[in-house]
Amino acid sequence: MLFCSSVSSQFFTFYHFLFSSSHSSFCFRSLFRLTKMKMLRCCAVVIVAAIAVSMVAAAPAPAARGPVDPFHVHFAYGYDTARAMQLSWQTQQDTVASLALFGLQPGSRYYSAIGSSFTYNATAAGYFHAVSLYGLTPDTTYYVVVGDNNTNTYSAEFSFHTLPAALSASKPDIKIAIYGDLGVDNAEYVVPDLINLAQQDKVDFFMHVGDLSYADNYADAQYEPIWEQFMTQMDPIYLVKPYMVNPGNHESDGGWDNVQHPFSPYNARFQMPYADSKSTSNMWYSYNVAGLLHVVAMDTETDFPLAPEGSSLFGGAQFAWLDADLAAAKAAGYKFIIVTGHRPIYSSQSGMSANNVPISDCLNLQALLEPLLRKYGVDMMIVGHVHSAEVTYPVFNNTVVSTSYVNPGATVHVVTGSAGCPEGIESVWIPATWSADRYPDPATAADPGFGYSLLTVNATTLHYEFFRSDTSLEHELYLVKTQ
Repeated sequence: MLFCSSVSSQFFTFYHFLFSSSHSSFCFRSLFRLTKMKMLRCCAVVIVAAIAVSMVAAAPAPAARGPVDPFHVHFAYGYDTARAMQLSWQTQQDTVASLALFGLQPGSRYYSAIGSSFTYNATAAGYFHAVSLYGLTPDTTYYVVVGDNNTNTYSAEFSFHTLPAALSASKPDIKIAIYGDLGVDNAEYVVPDLINLAQQDKVDFFMHVGDLSYADNYADAQYEPIWEQFMTQMDPIYLVKPYMVNPGNHESDGGWDNVQHPFSPYNARFQMPYADSKSTSNMWYSYNVAGLLHVVAMDTETDFPLAPEGSSLFGGAQFAWLDADLAAAKAAGYKFIIVTGHRPIYSSQSGMSANNVPISDCLNLQALLEPLLRKYGVDMMIVGHVHSAEVTYPVFNNTVVSTSYVNPGATVHVVTGSAGCPEGIESVWIPATWSADRYPDPATAADPGFGYSLLTVNATTLHYEFFRSDTSLEHELYLVKTQ
């Protein structure tokens, strides 16, 4: 039976096809250990001095596209990662319908769902399409094409896999690749590793914690070409794994119309499950993972007092929503709660803190957010913005609560902002008692400082790892909860 329901939001009205779901059984694996380790790289390094000239490579010419051929197809989880998925794509011209056809076998088109199309710059960017799929079966692979039935124009078939409703002996953990601050310049350090993680099925999904493409770093005429180059660069990931995002400061420029429509290219390209998480804006949202982890993806750029890009750009309701969402997550009894965002509270990079105390935007964010992290027992906050990597001890109000990550009693703060961007790496550190490890210290020609993070979640543990661009392990921690 076909059911249609409309969901009003800032940008979209969707119609969804709902169908039956099943539940996986609970079977959790326990792991009780704590390790803090830094690996030594045992290799000879040959340093070749050279003069590097920074250039913006021209966006690769796309394959010949018809006016309504779908391209840059990608997807993100819904609020319930076991039963919902958000699909997005672009076309050069608008279509009569934004349609997804999908089934449980390659070539199957048994189910369908209709979404919406929209644009912020039809001439330069084309049109963007979004469809929400609900009622999916947990831990199941679906085969999908997207397009327009009026012209009979569809994408190549791709597939996605829903997460299980709970961990089990056959699926004892969830693996997430996490990073921020990734553009097209310097992307060669990390993107090949990220593509390998996706295509070799080494992770379940990706989190990009702000600053996507850095299109605003280039001349106005290059704004859309840089977005095109970035999306093309990421297509090998987009087509195989869900991609969850946060807005960063480099998304604030609307390209063609910054004053009237800031963040419009970001919101057009990346549709997140905000309506289903009771948010009023695509800029902040939440989702649940395997009945174990609640993730809050917040906006550190707008919609709170003294926000760097405007205190009420999208209605100003973010922190009221955040309080309610965290309260609901705590009441629901999730083992772990993580907050992701772009800007940090705690970073020992110069300009971010002084004498153990956050300063400037970090201090403004701390005043509003840290009491909520404490109140609702948030285990970890993961951010970018600073182009380096750092982990803290469990910390509250600038004071180390514990040097152990077993039942830590306060939030652990993680910075992973060195995936590769035109602004390079930052490595001017200052002393901070709450900083447990930071990288690079300093950046060198032999070790430029780029890297990415992995987070593995099981029934008792958040295992966080940061890998250098040569894939060696820089630091890791095991946040263990036995209670």
